[in-house]
Amino acid sequence: MRFRTFDGTPIEDIVEYVSGALARNPTLTVSVGCDSSPQRPATYAVTVVLYDSTSKKGAHVVFSTQSHDLLPRDVVGRLQREYELALSVAELLDAGLSGRHARLDLTDMERKRYKYHLLCNDGLYPHSPYDEQAVISSVTLTEADSNATYRFVDIHMDYNSAEVSNGTRGTKRNKSNVSYRSWVPYLRSLGYRVFVKPSAFAASSAADILLH
Repeated sequence: MRFRTFDGTPIEDIVEYVSGALARNPTLTVSVGCDSSPQRPATYAVTVVLYDSTSKKGAHVVFSTQSHDLLPRDVVGRLQREYELALSVAELLDAGLSGRHARLDLTDMERKRYKYHLLCNDGLYPHSPYDEQAVISSVTLTEADSNATYRFVDIHMDYNSAEVSNGTRGTKRNKSNVSYRSWVPYLRSLGYRVFVKPSAFAASSAADILLH
């Protein structure tokens, strides 16, 4: 997979590129996301997002795109390919970085943010609170939460944890929920922090921009 920056500069080795960024800023969170277009052939955009949650001064994004010939209505197959591409890049980065760098971004607040996300996936917060940051700050970390270890990179999938959504036009079934139930538990069992809608910015925002 050939990665490049948004200005088109090619990246020879994505592992070395991210390793250099971590050497300059060891508190970066490294996230991998993937999104796709439904046209035939389907186009996939895989992003690697480097973000400092402490400074919150924006993210650095690099990406790779490729096409895959799927039937236009094969939604499950298209979303499965997103999972496969994201996992392959995550595994590559995790193997190349974890032995050279320590993961230093998992502050208590970052752990609370992830626990809040998991609670949202379980339906505890069906609607975003008025002051979401205040709710995140109030999340209680258990000893297990504070000591949990994760793989070096996070994975962002453009999947919906809710089976149905209620909108102005009524209730609709979320097609990506099948993919959420099929693959997100497996990714988490591998030790990855996995973010899905609406918190999967590496897929829902960064990768989506590349497809439109």
